[in-house]
Amino acid sequence: MNNHNDQLHTQDATLRGVLAYFLGHTVVWIGLVYLLGGSSRVSFAYLGDASTPWLRQFILPLLAVLTYQAIVFTKRGWWGSIFQERERTKHRWLWWPVGGFVILSMTGALVIGGWNEAGVGYVLGMGSTVLLVGLTEEFSFRGAILIRARGLFEREWAAALFATSLFGLFHLPNALLGSPLAGELVHVVQTAALGMLFYAMRRLSGSIWLPILVHAVWDFVVLQGNWDIINTLT
Repeated sequence: MNNHNDQLHTQDATLRGVLAYFLGHTVVWIGLVYLLGGSSRVSFAYLGDASTPWLRQFILPLLAVLTYQAIVFTKRGWWGSIFQERERTKHRWLWWPVGGFVILSMTGALVIGGWNEAGVGYVLGMGSTVLLVGLTEEFSFRGAILIRARGLFEREWAAALFATSLFGLFHLPNALLGSPLAGELVHVVQTAALGMLFYAMRRLSGSIWLPILVHAVWDFVVLQGNWDIINTLT
């Protein structure tokens, strides 16, 4: 049944349609972060600062992205194929890099300092943010875009590379929100590499839930690490 659904969803896939969806996600996200963050918006170069307005700058824009996704996925009947992988990969060796990254993420979340000092509001705001980031980005890049890309390319590796490349480029507009452009160009490459790990998690586990969880935990480690550095220096 899942294979049949994938075939239905990829038969009408077009590059224009995939890029239109990608652009819609990007514009809703970046546009609302910029508008709702207002004058109190924290630069992306300083994410993790205790003064970050989580609700306005991140949670509301991410809920808007989730709404956008829900409308598109429901209208086009994409939900089933997004949640469930068509078949698990036979390349079991991928568990080695994936398992190493999962252990690194979980260990980092446990040992990173400062989260118990940051305050309840900060922890709730940041926790909600990383969970929503994990949901929305995985729904798009290891869900909708990957599945549509399978209708554009004959080879699975090409579809994975295409979806992962868009995942990297998705972070480039962070330069509009205060991150140095040179740093974001490096971030694009790093994020694309992470995207391949998240892709492997989907193929290994058979669903999108493992990459969502690990994505959220990794972002928590990164943001809390920034909090710890910022507050140590100040």
